[in-house]
Amino acid sequence: SVDDAMVLQTFQGHKSGVSCLAFNGTGHLLASGSNDTDIVIWDITAEAGIARLRGHVDQVTAVLFWEGPSTKRAESSTVSSARVVSSSKDRMVRIWSVELQICLQIVAEHQSEVWSLAFNKTQTRLVAGSTDKFLRMWTLDRDASGDDSDPLAVFLGAVPRPNGQGSAVGLEFVEPKGAGFEVLVCQGVGRSLEVFRCHDEADVKRRQKRRKRRAQVKKNKKANEETPNEEQLDEDNAADDQGDDQHRAADELAELPSHRLAAKAVSMAWCHATGELLVALTNNELEVVKLSPADPPDSLSLGRTG
Repeated sequence: SVDDAMVLQTFQGHKSGVSCLAFNGTGHLLASGSNDTDIVIWDITAEAGIARLRGHVDQVTAVLFWEGPSTKRAESSTVSSARVVSSSKDRMVRIWSVELQICLQIVAEHQSEVWSLAFNKTQTRLVAGSTDKFLRMWTLDRDASGDDSDPLAVFLGAVPRPNGQGSAVGLEFVEPKGAGFEVLVCQGVGRSLEVFRCHDEADVKRRQKRRKRRAQVKKNKKANEETPNEEQLDEDNAADDQGDDQHRAADELAELPSHRLAAKAVSMAWCHATGELLVALTNNELEVVKLSPADPPDSLSLGRTG
């Protein structure tokens, strides 16, 4: 209890230090990841562990409950349908069934340690941050079987972090008040707070059309410079048509100006009520960052308010 400064419950089930925690949407279940490589699912009401997920071979760095689109959250909050997504220093992202206590899919797109995970609001997109200078994105389908021909998570691609400093140790999708769009905030180990604007399906289609027009202009310019044979032109056209319509992570995430913190960041938390980001710094201070709509309409203003 915060008011009484008392410990209400203590759970013991790990052989080493706990490295990450996450509640499900109802607060009924708690997932804990540890340096011992295990993930334990706790029933808060019963005050007992109900599942132990084993498969990672290094420290678990992040855990999230995957409860599907908002229209299914009431159904997905039960133990029988609960799923957990985890990341680890072993470079793997895993999707688990809590009821069966098995890994449903292993996502192996990283070449370095994975440190952070985040879902968008509808939990149809998963983003992971690692020690390199890229964020990786997957599209999620809760109704998929999870086998190779029908995966739960399909890789969309990587988005560069031009202003990133070190590992992406914190990721969070937020909705600034009055902005009308979601924003992905990335916390590295330096003083920069990275911000990415999330584009909806209509925006993505417009970006694909612009890319297709640019590709057509480039192709016409190339055709004017040289006269390839008919067979070569057919091959080039087929390749261009396939690439132009391809859905890419870069179509969904666009970098916005980053925010310079007063010191290196340690952790961050989003306040939905105020539309502010609270960042803990290495100088033992807390910096409050306000995310506000700005001109042009698809941009944001980030300012320190405390």
